[in-house]
Amino acid sequence: MKSAEKEVAKFEAKKAKADQKAAEEAKKAEAETVLKKMLADGMSADELGLNPINVRKLLITVGVYQPEIVD
Repeated sequence: MKSAEKEVAKFEAKKAKADQKAAEEAKKAEAETVLKKMLADGMSADELGLNPINVRKLLITVGVYQPEIVD
């Protein structure tokens, strides 16, 4: 009986982790969509109230920009 409970706990933990990852991916997709729409509508970073570092961070987060890694 205890082994069955352990298996259930494992599956529940696995499901919670998968749900969290799916929520993060959905959040990134939504941010990307909103950012692309705003930029397509002609809004600038200044109009959005973002400084260059925040813009870069946002673009990296949504996967639009890949920073160059210097060796």
